[in-house]
Amino acid sequence: MGEVPRIGKRILAAEDSESCRILLRQFLKNSPHTVVFAEDGARAVELFLSGQFDLILMDKQMPGMDGLTATRAIRAREREQNRHPIFIVALTADALPRHIEASYSAGCDAHLSKPISRLQLLEMIEGVRPCRASQQAEKLTEFVNRGRVSGIVPL
Repeated sequence: MGEVPRIGKRILAAEDSESCRILLRQFLKNSPHTVVFAEDGARAVELFLSGQFDLILMDKQMPGMDGLTATRAIRAREREQNRHPIFIVALTADALPRHIEASYSAGCDAHLSKPISRLQLLEMIEGVRPCRASQQAEKLTEFVNRGRVSGIVPL
């Protein structure tokens, strides 16, 4: 039986660190996915509003508008424009329960703590399907609970 072809996702990555952007770009090299980078939260919101993305990787700590503020702004725009919620993953070095709760409160669907591996990132991306965010969170929770990925905390 043949392997199911992977469908490429269009990813918006909000990340201010050049080294993290290089790493993400390298991790996604030779994958079917494409990534567009924003260096701060304000640019992430702007790109989200002008483009079609399947998910957002949102760094929490960035200059200017931080990731949690950007997430709140994106969720507000989705409500105002009656858009389906995009899946947003907090991608951060913050791993304490209070940090995870802050991500959830801002509107993130999952929390991935740095450092991450290429396998963790790709498995998380593959787990995101075009459906309601709550359904995606349930699927990712099931995926993580099967022990396939460590470091991802679905919210």
